[in-house]
Amino acid sequence: MRGRLGAGAVVLVAVLLVAGLLAFPRGGDGGSGGTEVDVLFDSARGVSPGSAVKIAGAKVGSVRAVTLTPENRARVTVRLDHGVGPLHRDATCGIRPEGLIGESFVSCTPGTRSAGALRPGAGGRPTVPVGSTTHPVNLADLLNLWSLPTGERARVLVTQLGLGLAASGDDLRHIVQRAHPTLTETRRLLAVVDGQRDRLRSAVERTGRVAHAVAGRRQDLGALVRDGSALAARVGRHDDDLRAGLRALPPLLSAARPALREIDALGARATPVLAAAERSTPGLTRLAVAAGPVLRRAGTTLDAITPALGRTRTAIRRLAPLLPATSEALAAADPAVRQSDRALGALRDAGFFEGLWGFLYTGASAISRYDGNGHLLSGLILLNRCTVVSPVPIEGCSGYLRDEQAAEGGR
Repeated sequence: MRGRLGAGAVVLVAVLLVAGLLAFPRGGDGGSGGTEVDVLFDSARGVSPGSAVKIAGAKVGSVRAVTLTPENRARVTVRLDHGVGPLHRDATCGIRPEGLIGESFVSCTPGTRSAGALRPGAGGRPTVPVGSTTHPVNLADLLNLWSLPTGERARVLVTQLGLGLAASGDDLRHIVQRAHPTLTETRRLLAVVDGQRDRLRSAVERTGRVAHAVAGRRQDLGALVRDGSALAARVGRHDDDLRAGLRALPPLLSAARPALREIDALGARATPVLAAAERSTPGLTRLAVAAGPVLRRAGTTLDAITPALGRTRTAIRRLAPLLPATSEALAAADPAVRQSDRALGALRDAGFFEGLWGFLYTGASAISRYDGNGHLLSGLILLNRCTVVSPVPIEGCSGYLRDEQAAEGGR
């Protein structure tokens, strides 16, 4: 069985090589000189100085030299004839055989002008990178891998397939032409996947844990699926409303854009305030803890003054009838108050109050005494029956000034 599979692979490679020969026929010789371009290959086996360089099947130059780069790549320096257009950045090259056992040549596509000119490489010449080059597998090398019985079977299979595909050369040629870009992109995809190997491994491990967790909750998962199905059916019944809402969404977003810009500016301005508030949080916490006992005492104080507030409310209700009369009395006293204000102002301006304070100070100094401890203000107090207040005259306690002449005339 393994021998049959190997023979099938050999036949497939042979068919692809034959189609390649049909797709790239040989062209004429080109001139010497012209532009030199470096083409990097993983392997330059089959080409040597003097090998042909072709574009679209026509010979446009030859290989000038084959050297090894520091990265162990093959640098094939080709010389393009005069009049051959320059290669661009999206140019591609490959090493193709002239026949099944003949020498190989370098086949290139110049690329598109919009991609720009080809960049120079380490050699100072425009260089086609190794990612844009291909090297086919030699059929002879593949055949040497198999034993004689396998080779005999391969020749039989090639002969039979050649007879069966004799009229399908154009189809195979188109398949080979289209397979080359696909293989290049596949190689790039595999390189990306290889670079993401650790992330893929982590994703697989997490997926396994999630699957294990979900396996123990199959009933919940079934309920979720049923609810999702019911939700989708309900949403489907409102398809027209959803479509109308989606049509109205772009104008709504356009109208909301200024408000969103203002919110963004507000957020930028509020950031320092929030940062300051965050720094003040410990102090506010300590203040709240310290304010707890004060608030409890304040509650006790409010409970204590509640009866007094009730009595004050009663007194205010009793005083309310007196407020109009008080207002009228104050209005009536307003002229007298104004005159008193003017009189006191005049006395103040005339120095009355300063003189009064000076008189009191001087009189107190004149009648006061002092000893070793300080000054004493002395006074005479008479204690007898004449010092009491009486509603009727008291004998011997009345005194007044009178005119002596009038007194004598009266006698």
